[in-house]
Amino acid sequence: MKTILKTTIVSITVSAYILTFTGCIEDRTNFSDLETKSVVVIDPDGDPDNDGLTNQEEVDLGTDPDDADSDDDGLDDGLEVKITGTSPLASDSDGDGVTDGIEVLGTDIDNINSSGKVITAGENKTPLKEGKNGLKVLDINKPISIEDWGDKATANTNTNPFTDPQDKIDALDPMNDSDYDKRQNENEKMKSTNPLDKESYYPWIYETPVGKIMENAGFVYIPGGFDLDGGGDESGFWMAKYEARGDSPTNIQGGNLQNIINRYFDPDTIHYTQDPAPTSGEKLFIPIYDNKDGDSLSGMRPYEMAELVSTNQIIDSTDTNTTLGEPIMLPTNKQYAHVLKLISKYKTDQIKNSILAYDENVEEDYRRDIKEINSGKREVTRDLVRLVDLKNYPSWWDVDGIQRSDKNKAAAGQNVFASQNNGEGMEQDDYAVIIRDGKKLDLRYGPSYAEKSYNGFRAASDYLAK
Repeated sequence: MKTILKTTIVSITVSAYILTFTGCIEDRTNFSDLETKSVVVIDPDGDPDNDGLTNQEEVDLGTDPDDADSDDDGLDDGLEVKITGTSPLASDSDGDGVTDGIEVLGTDIDNINSSGKVITAGENKTPLKEGKNGLKVLDINKPISIEDWGDKATANTNTNPFTDPQDKIDALDPMNDSDYDKRQNENEKMKSTNPLDKESYYPWIYETPVGKIMENAGFVYIPGGFDLDGGGDESGFWMAKYEARGDSPTNIQGGNLQNIINRYFDPDTIHYTQDPAPTSGEKLFIPIYDNKDGDSLSGMRPYEMAELVSTNQIIDSTDTNTTLGEPIMLPTNKQYAHVLKLISKYKTDQIKNSILAYDENVEEDYRRDIKEINSGKREVTRDLVRLVDLKNYPSWWDVDGIQRSDKNKAAAGQNVFASQNNGEGMEQDDYAVIIRDGKKLDLRYGPSYAEKSYNGFRAASDYLAK
């Protein structure tokens, strides 16, 4: 006989009884032709499945009053509602690929002791079986009830404060690490590895083929995961550990200055001359980034630095197929501010993960050195700024000390479109290259100005796709 529940159950004196009627009130004749019907009246305070929830509570929640574990995750509905706070209707409440029963109980659960408390059994792991939606569940004879649970504290065993806050149980925290492989469940699910198998894990970014090429070439992965400028959490990127040193003399493609600026600095509203750009000639060298010996490259025009970086990409010299690393270019002002934010936290030259946030591409205790950011030599970025428009500096720039022209013009040589020059000589460019020396900012030079010796550079990838 099928039990039918309405949204509200009428309370009656007995827990259940059967009403038998024949026919309908309007038809009091020919009773022999009518079918006998039976209706079960349910006690709203009853609990036929013994899960700790009344029939009325189950109706209100949408759970099954005849199934103690409506979502088949190994936890009674009542335990989930009244103790763990997990959903009795979703076997994986936090959507991290691990069912609630496993995250609440752990895979060490072997039995229930005589006092009714869940106990662990060392290496005797409880086997798993296939559950709903292909998720693994604990292979136990019956779901754990409130009585089984007793006064046991809710499981929360991971101690990483950035990825697993202690006031949030594992089954409600997708950043929990169920198999202790240092990869959080949610990230393993996203990268299609098994969050319940320590031998199934994705490589850290520096362990990938491209990552190995970048580290061998002298680059450091800069972790992201935090919001620098109010535009949402940043991803990570690669940046050279040292300022560029010279390898062997080289030339650049050159061409007209307008095309060069468009190619490497991408200003939409700047009109430079289409005359051939000047060159620093003998000062041009192929840049390398994997050593600190000798003086770093300097004395070049910012556009030359940009072209030298962009035309000398990182390759794996041992690979006959010429495998490329991440595309590199001059860093942006934002990337410098990003690095400063990380290293200024502890006033060191070391980049650390989980200082401001957790970046899933590297382990929580990831550490790398990045040098010469505060060396006293200025470093050129690939950002231009229109001086007359720059009244205030965004706080995320992290600036402490600025040099700029009183005339809102930058020294750029004769290579600016003539109609904008107005005979102002060297100080004639409305736009300046953003040049950094740690927290100091220099806005005195345009992209074609040949500063003598103090402006150096390094390389970086763009922010990586998330």
